Amino acid sequence: DCPPPDPGCTNGDCPPPDPGCTNGDCPPPDPGCTNGDCPPPDVVIDIKPESDPNSINCINPMQVIPVAILTTDVFDATTVDHTTITFEGASEMHTTSQGVQRHEKDVDGDGDLDLVLHFLLGDTGLTCASTEGTLVGETCDGQTIEGTDLVRMVRS
Repeated sequence: DCPPPDPGCTNGDCPPPDPGCTNGDCPPPDPGCTNGDCPPPDVVIDIKPESDPNSINCINPMQVIPVAILTTDVFDATTVDHTTITFEGASEMHTTSQGVQRHEKDVDGDGDLDLVLHFLLGDTGLTCASTEGTLVGETCDGQTIEGTDLVRMVRS
């Protein structure tokens, strides 16, 4: 279980979120932290949903890497502005003349919609030595989000 946010955290000097808090039981960001200096809320992501470990062929730049932003008790993935999302520096690979495509699906079988994006390995900063991947972006109301998951890079 994660500790509750510091109720005295109102000036932007909030401590970073608990790095071990990745199970969706994390408290929401401190509502008093409003001056823009607060850390982004951690969101739960799943690289290569339904795959464990998250193996990626590191010598194939055309490898497609699906990444899901999971809806939890404290975060609704459908509130994410999918046009702002990058994964290790890469943007969503599926675009149309209207822009970046949005794909919502319940990837973890919990009955709520998650947001799934797809990235080409060659567009990311991942290397054969990488051990994790990070996704960043914003919600539709402009709140910065960030999530990290482990990867297993293989040469095949």
